[in-house]
Amino acid sequence: MSLLDDFIQFRDEKLKLAEDYDQAGSHEMAYVALWSVTEHTVKKVEEQRKTLELKARIIEWHQYFENEEEKKRPSPIKSFVCETKSIPQTRLIEKLLGSIPAISKLLQTSQKGISGKYRDKRNAIAHHAEKFKNESVYQDYKNTALAAIEELGIKLKEKEL
Repeated sequence: MSLLDDFIQFRDEKLKLAEDYDQAGSHEMAYVALWSVTEHTVKKVEEQRKTLELKARIIEWHQYFENEEEKKRPSPIKSFVCETKSIPQTRLIEKLLGSIPAISKLLQTSQKGISGKYRDKRNAIAHHAEKFKNESVYQDYKNTALAAIEELGIKLKEKEL
């Protein structure tokens, strides 16, 4: 199954789940369900980026051993692990997908002068069972998560991943 197919299946499942949570009045769980689509998918994107990078490095080494005239030795391959358990940095996701402003907005971590409110809220819900203050606040978070999901779908289709 392609990354795009995996994304579509996972997205559809979680959108339905988020809708069910919304109807039950559990906006926090709906947000976590929406968030999970982006988190799951960017981890898969990072694994694919690492795999492509590793393949290129292995080809470099193969060519080095096959070409006796080649004098310059490739730099060492430090890791053969392509799996990832954590959310990758935005700059790494951009290496494969290009510009991703909506995804970046959702995944942004708190840094000096930069708010990471969408990621912080996901963590506050998951780790401290924090609630949304009101419906309008929830709608902002929901719309931001949906924008990231939409952008992911567009980028994956463009790149045919």
